[in-house]
Amino acid sequence: MPHHETSRQRTASPTNTFPPDAWRALVRLPGQVIVAASAVEPDPPAARLPRHRATSERDSVPEALAGMEAVAAGLSCASPLVRDIVSTIYLEDGDGGYHAPRDVLGACAQAGAVLASGAWPEDAHAYQHWIEAVAGRVCHAVNTDSVFETGGPALTPAQWRFLADLRTAFAR
Repeated sequence: MPHHETSRQRTASPTNTFPPDAWRALVRLPGQVIVAASAVEPDPPAARLPRHRATSERDSVPEALAGMEAVAAGLSCASPLVRDIVSTIYLEDGDGGYHAPRDVLGACAQAGAVLASGAWPEDAHAYQHWIEAVAGRVCHAVNTDSVFETGGPALTPAQWRFLADLRTAFAR
């Protein structure tokens, strides 16, 4: 597959270029990232921001909604790969199950390898950027007290580390 063509010149659908297991891994990663980003353990109480609630005290609705909104934003992405993945997510029934952040980082590394071996560079970059945006939106939503409240506190150091680790995992 020549990498010098533009996305408008492509004729094959991205779903046709990946083995089924690799495609399934790319499709399930956004859901895994939503769960993992909302489960990032807060820093010790002394380092917490005043409005940050403990994990056990949180309602997961704001972060779930933020994650779903960020996933849906992929429909407007210029990358046909990202658009096809979002479409596939909407067609699937079920969830990917709970994945702790370290498991998601391994899944990101696997996705990076899959994309490096079988995706157009523009699509690989768009997919990684989209996944990072999903994680960032969820982390920000975790720090909001309700679905309707805006202006939550900044990210905690643990959330910053998670987002940096997520970005690094794609390059492994």
